[in-house]
Amino acid sequence: MVNFIWQAGNIQHVGKHNVAPDEAEYVVVHAAGPYPEYIGDGKFLVCGQTADGWWLAVIFVPAHKAAGVDWTAVDLTLVDDDSLFVIHARPLKPSEKSKVRKRLGI
Repeated sequence: MVNFIWQAGNIQHVGKHNVAPDEAEYVVVHAAGPYPEYIGDGKFLVCGQTADGWWLAVIFVPAHKAAGVDWTAVDLTLVDDDSLFVIHARPLKPSEKSKVRKRLGI
C-alpha cells in the first residue's frame, strides 16, 4: 500500500484544477506502463484515468525528497520509504489524452 502525504498546500494546489486527493492517488496507484515516468529533478509523472474515467496528469516525488513539507504536521507513523507527495495534478487536454491513450495502447 502506498502512503500519500497531503497537506494544505498540495491539497489546495490540486484543488485549483478541480482534482481531489483521492483522484490523484487513484491515478498513481493504478499507473500502467510506461508510467510512472521520471521527468527529472526527482519528479515522476503518471497520466491515467480516475475511477470515474477522468483523464489526469499527476506529478509526484518520494515524500522524503519533497520540499516544503511541514513534517511537524505529519503523522510520521504513516511515512515510510515508499510514501509519496503529490505536487501537481490536472486534467489532460484533449490532445494530451490522445497521445497518452496511444502510449498506453488503448
